Amino acid sequence: MFATMGDFELNGEPPDLSGKICQGLYREEYWFEGDLIEPATILYLKFDGQWHRLYFDFGIIFWRLEDELPESFDVPEEGWSFKMIDVNRTIPVVGRCLEQYYMQAGPYGPRVVFEFEGDLVFAVENINDVTHFSAAGL
Repeated sequence: MFATMGDFELNGEPPDLSGKICQGLYREEYWFEGDLIEPATILYLKFDGQWHRLYFDFGIIFWRLEDELPESFDVPEEGWSFKMIDVNRTIPVVGRCLEQYYMQAGPYGPRVVFEFEGDLVFAVENINDVTHFSAAGL
């Protein structure tokens, strides 16, 4: 299933993904007037044919179900761009079994860590309301 460590607020039902094969992993970048502001505003994960949306807001971890993966879009009058990035292009997660994931409180905000087979670890962390990602074991 999943584990929680430390105090943080949770909104939505964390999915039971452990032991399942990853079918897709995308992150949504937020750009403002040509500058990357947030590398992972939203994370989209696909397991068993279902998309799961994971995001943070003011230190809260949100989980939602999605019918499909959204497309990149721009709001030119505001200078905003939201770009969908296929994580698998740089971090080979598709086709791997997710052994477990856990959510934990960090010193500057919550994080979610995904441990895949083959010692591949992918993490998203919300630091001062900006979400970053990292990987190890590549």
